[in-house]
Amino acid sequence: MNRIVSTILAVALPATLLLFPSAARAAKRLTLTMAPANITFPDQDPDAFPVTAATSTVSVTVNTSGMGGAQWSLTALSRGELLSAGSSIPISSISWTATNQPTFRNGSMTATVPGTLVARNSGNGTWSGVLSFTIQNLWTYATGIYTQTTDFTVSSP
Repeated sequence: MNRIVSTILAVALPATLLLFPSAARAAKRLTLTMAPANITFPDQDPDAFPVTAATSTVSVTVNTSGMGGAQWSLTALSRGELLSAGSSIPISSISWTATNQPTFRNGSMTATVPGTLVARNSGNGTWSGVLSFTIQNLWTYATGIYTQTTDFTVSSP
């Protein structure tokens, strides 16, 4: 499987993969760009805002060449729960909605299910979408600054 991984603090960093197979076939190239690299959620009253939107959206672009008709996919996997000085918030409390559907998909963060699908398509081209992240805002969360890294991987078999 050909793949690249883009790692971020709760969202993503740009990454590029160049594959150089045998001279008999053209090299596949998959490029993933995501910005901004971090997302934050404002401090809001859970009674007034039971679901809180991130302060910014994340622009995602997948560019492919040398693919022929091969399918590619973009997946996400967090490295654990949101953590802050001994306290945690389930990473699954963060979800996103996506533009440019059906290529990009709505979903939720996970640290246990490998390959949560973010986007999928096939062939050569450029696909762009915007992910809008939200978090369930509960009084049971301890006060703190929580962080976690999520790996976004674009791959093609």
